[in-house]
Amino acid sequence: TSWTKKDKDTLAPSVMRIVRRFNNVSQWVTATILRSPGSSGRKRAASIFLKIAEKLLTTFHNYNTFIMIISGLTVTPI
Repeated sequence: TSWTKKDKDTLAPSVMRIVRRFNNVSQWVTATILRSPGSSGRKRAASIFLKIAEKLLTTFHNYNTFIMIISGLTVTPI
C-alpha cells in the first residue's frame, strides 16, 4: 500500500490529501469546543456540532464529514 510508505506524499497524493482534510476538520471541531469560554460555552459548541453531524447524516447522507465531526467530538479532552 502506497500510503504507508516513506514517500507516501509522492506515491499516493490523493489519499494523503483526504487524510489531511479528515485530520484538519476533526482537530478544528476539537479546538473550537475547547476554546469556547466556560463549560456552558463548550456544551453549546458541542451541541451545535452534534446538530450539524445529525444533519450531515440524515439529510445529506454525507458520511465522510459526519465521521470527521464525530471524530473531533470523541477525543479525550472533550
